[in-house]
Amino acid sequence: MPASCQKTLDPNAVGDSPRDTGHGLAGWPTAVFLVLGLALLDVWCDMLGHCSAMASASQLVQDVFTNSRVFWSLSLVFCCGLMVLVPQKVERAVRVLGVVVPLLAVAGTLAYAASFSVFGSAGAGMGMGAVLLTGVCYGWLEMRFLCEAARVGRFVDIVWILAASRIIKTVVVAILGSYDAVAQVAVDALMPVGIGALLSIVGGRAVAGASSSQPSGVPRVDRTTMIAFLIMYPVLNAVARALSNLGFWGSANVIDGASIASSLPASILFAAFVYFAFSRCQEEGIVGQFVRALLVLLACFLFLDEQTLAALGVATVVIDSLMTAVELFSHFLFWLIAVAAIRALDWPPVRSAAVSELVMSFAALVFGLALQGFSGLGRMIVGAAMYGVIVIALMLLWKMRESSLKTFDVDGLEDLCGRIAAEHGLSPRETEVFKLLAQGRSRSFIQEELVISDATVKSHINRVYQKLGIHSKQDLISLVRKR
Repeated sequence: MPASCQKTLDPNAVGDSPRDTGHGLAGWPTAVFLVLGLALLDVWCDMLGHCSAMASASQLVQDVFTNSRVFWSLSLVFCCGLMVLVPQKVERAVRVLGVVVPLLAVAGTLAYAASFSVFGSAGAGMGMGAVLLTGVCYGWLEMRFLCEAARVGRFVDIVWILAASRIIKTVVVAILGSYDAVAQVAVDALMPVGIGALLSIVGGRAVAGASSSQPSGVPRVDRTTMIAFLIMYPVLNAVARALSNLGFWGSANVIDGASIASSLPASILFAAFVYFAFSRCQEEGIVGQFVRALLVLLACFLFLDEQTLAALGVATVVIDSLMTAVELFSHFLFWLIAVAAIRALDWPPVRSAAVSELVMSFAALVFGLALQGFSGLGRMIVGAAMYGVIVIALMLLWKMRESSLKTFDVDGLEDLCGRIAAEHGLSPRETEVFKLLAQGRSRSFIQEELVISDATVKSHINRVYQKLGIHSKQDLISLVRKR
């Protein structure tokens, strides 16, 4: 994406103007700390479930109970469900949790590593408990980082912050996979300390100190559309994760030094996916961007059929690169929609961030149990997920069609707009612009209809928005419809 990429005042856009982040940092330092924090967060959990040093512990839990990934998903469902239900209480405890959670994560990591190496076959219960503890810690840390990312001024910057964190995570995990067991455990146990430190630096102020209301310059989008995205993208990420090497924990899914060969091409391919999906951010609002990204992701799902690719003679390293790139892209979109929801919905930030992870973890829990109980369900799960996405998309289109049919007659709309304009002190020219906007007319149409310049149209629209106390064309139309 070009560095000069700027967003226009699109009615569906996210973050049209820079926001006051509330940080003591500004510009690129904040972006760097966010990238490193988000990257290390997933390095920690990927090493916990997929490094060779933890394979014995994962196998022990698998033999006695079930795959550790199931317990991890279960803990996230509990943690995020709690944050969705009582976000204010979570916000009030953020300062204490900011210290306690990283320490608990360190303890959980060490306990998981020791569950087999120290206690042998008697350590299965300890290993299960460690997974549950670290899952809760991950859920809280993830929520905090996503809330901080949502404070970044421009949406395009958020896109590249999240994308860079995915690439760094992939390469670092592959490099750490070549370390010996003792070094892997030591690095992974210390990782939450670094994550907590980065979160403290980036935070500047606690989530509890931030307003949960939507800031100026970030227009709201249709609630139904955003909630639909908050369901679709996490579910699709759960599908991609379940069918990738990160789907289950244990010796069969270890990421070692050999993964470096596929991690670099996967990172390049992932960057290409992101570029293709978001390269025209200055022309599209949030809905258009995520619709295009959805089409790219569904096309990427064709690469999730490992058996077919192998039957076609595709090299193993290429298959690994393709599947890793798809998983990275789906996880990137899963995080991005959570950040977009924080910025666009009139919800507490904690709830918006937690809903996305709650849906993803619940879907991962279901898929994990299904794939363990019945072999060969991969294609069926992909097909069901794609079918579900299509159904939701059709429902949204039908809703939009019904909404478009609920229009005012021209005379009635003229009178209504006239009354609203008089109430808010609009000038005669501003009233004319307001009436045309209420009819859904574009800026170019208004320019031709009123025979004025584009700059003048922009100026009138900005003054209309300011006097009506709104931020977008969609807000204007909603205001008229409610009268």
